[in-house]
Amino acid sequence: IKERKIVPILCGSATMNLGIELLLDFISEYLPSPSEMPPVAAKNIKTSSEELVKNSIDSPFSAFVFKTVADPYVGNLTYFRVYSGKLPEDSNIYNSSKSIDNKVGKIYKMQGKNQRPIPEVCAGDIAAVAKLKNTITGDTLCDKDNPVLFEKIEYPEPIMLLAITPKTKGDEDKLSTALSKIIDEDPTVKVYRDENTGETILAGMGESHLEVIVDTMESKFGVEVEKSTPKVGYKETIRKKVKI
Repeated sequence: IKERKIVPILCGSATMNLGIELLLDFISEYLPSPSEMPPVAAKNIKTSSEELVKNSIDSPFSAFVFKTVADPYVGNLTYFRVYSGKLPEDSNIYNSSKSIDNKVGKIYKMQGKNQRPIPEVCAGDIAAVAKLKNTITGDTLCDKDNPVLFEKIEYPEPIMLLAITPKTKGDEDKLSTALSKIIDEDPTVKVYRDENTGETILAGMGESHLEVIVDTMESKFGVEVEKSTPKVGYKETIRKKVKI
């Protein structure tokens, strides 16, 4: 598996919650640990050249943000994977993707929805921190004196569209806020206003994906929406018969 000569395939269903435990057990039992993996390529900001980041606790700190969750109580939770070095709580870090400094407070190990505070994270660890400024999925966090930039994840374009409007008049602002936070959480989601029809269009990866987004808006952000098939914005149409 480490040499990528075989690719395991497991069966499961996210909507029916089947196969999740099997997947987690398989990852724990058979996939290589971070210490067994080869160095990861990154761009050295100072030299503009590529360098290999080794999975070592003695190297400068570097990490990749792979997930963002909008928590109604603590704000955005930023999940990251540490590639090198270590990060204690109450530290300063540098977001090389945005060229901004950030302050890290508490660091959490996540077990489902449960958050367990830990004093530090090291190379190979996955953790989460709250309220990082202007930090989104795909950003690189690192030591400011040794800035590196990991390659961003390329996400597929959404393939299914849904027109949405708030059920309650006056909820337009709440809907806009909810959609903004959902986009922060899920980079495969896109939202735009159709210039021809005036509809708000929600774009996702499939029917189940869109249903989950709509359910999230209701359960997490308290916004109920009306769903419909997007209208076709006809720019030209046939009005009557003519003889030539």
